[in-house]
Amino acid sequence: MIVAVVDVVNIHGQGRLFRLVAANRKQGGEYEFKRAQKTEKDLIADLSIRKYKIINADLDGDKIKGTAGDFSRFDNGVNKPLVILTEIVDHRGNTRGYRVSNFKGEVASMALKDVLNYCLKVYEKGGIPIQNGIYVPANGSQKAFIRSYPNAPFKKDIMARKNSQNVKPAKIDKVEAEKNVNRLEELFNKEQIKELKLAKEHGVDVRIIGNNKLSAEQMRVIRECEEQGLPGRWFADPAYTLDTMLFLQVELMNGAEIRHLLNPKYSVGQMLELSVAYEQGLDTSEMDDPNLTVEEMAERRIRLASGLWGSHEVKEVETIA
Repeated sequence: MIVAVVDVVNIHGQGRLFRLVAANRKQGGEYEFKRAQKTEKDLIADLSIRKYKIINADLDGDKIKGTAGDFSRFDNGVNKPLVILTEIVDHRGNTRGYRVSNFKGEVASMALKDVLNYCLKVYEKGGIPIQNGIYVPANGSQKAFIRSYPNAPFKKDIMARKNSQNVKPAKIDKVEAEKNVNRLEELFNKEQIKELKLAKEHGVDVRIIGNNKLSAEQMRVIRECEEQGLPGRWFADPAYTLDTMLFLQVELMNGAEIRHLLNPKYSVGQMLELSVAYEQGLDTSEMDDPNLTVEEMAERRIRLASGLWGSHEVKEVETIA
């Protein structure tokens, strides 16, 4: 069971009142959520007998102290911060989203993109987005992220994304490509030869673009990616259109994951739907059939998002354990 303090209220003449939320994972993986209010005296009594452990608080003599962010963060004068109950990750350890509670004890599962958008808005107002975590805004090429306190890592829930049957990264026959490059003037036109020479000058393995069926423009996109240490080789296949290659290049330059987009049958519109779905933390294997229209992909994406992200029922109780 995961228990967190989600708000601390000072009541004149009565001391501090703590609002708690508990998340109990049942058999089958679903969570049951409860919320309760405790006086400091009652909470000390519970923690003294180890009735439960709190992820962001502990006993400190005859008081309760914050262990992952001071309780003053709940009363920062700008906002009431969220508390992270669990971090939702995929099988590669990539964060898909978070289960969070607000100060009222209302619990929701939120996609990473939505949590970061919320954090940015609060940060720009001078507030504190997360009580038991640290929001680090974007800085140059570094994307924004949320960091846990060193002594209080977030509890992780693994929601693996399925391996898609439709992902088809390019297969480069380097032996054949080397033979092609050795017949440079015979097999390649002037524009293609220029790209091959630029690749060699810039330290790119020319065999990656040593396919004379690639247009000079396709070669350029792949070469530019490889020059920046980005895996242009993943789509070094003439079956990709120049437009889809350019889309994949922009995705890579923005730090996006593109493995789920690797199929030359996808249009730019289909890739865009899959990219949005991945950013929303969804399992793109449920919607990545290249025979689906863009509209059909969008419908599946919306349905998947409504099933994964949203509010949870929270029971009001007198005791959480």
